[in-house]
Amino acid sequence: MQAKRRGIFWSIVAECLMRFFDYERESAVSTVLDFQRRLRDAPIETNPDVVYHEEPFTVAKNLAGRPDAALAEYRAPYERLVEQITQNYGHRKDSILYDPLTHEPPTR
Repeated sequence: MQAKRRGIFWSIVAECLMRFFDYERESAVSTVLDFQRRLRDAPIETNPDVVYHEEPFTVAKNLAGRPDAALAEYRAPYERLVEQITQNYGHRKDSILYDPLTHEPPTR
């Protein structure tokens, strides 16, 4: 997966933590970065890239310890969130996450 798409994915996860699971910004970013580090350090045979086959909402609810949260309950605001981040990613100075592999700012 290219760096921009990874950045979008993780930005959506962090925003889900804040909007739907009441995380403060710092806590959401910290949670996502910690999970990215665990994925990066995971043995290749565990296939850490499989996370990208999940919906970002699903990753967020699991990170929040809320596996019971149903996307259907949040569908409309979630779809708006995904659209907003996808359209604006890399154009906002306050993009909250760096690329998880290179740790560089998002590419445009």
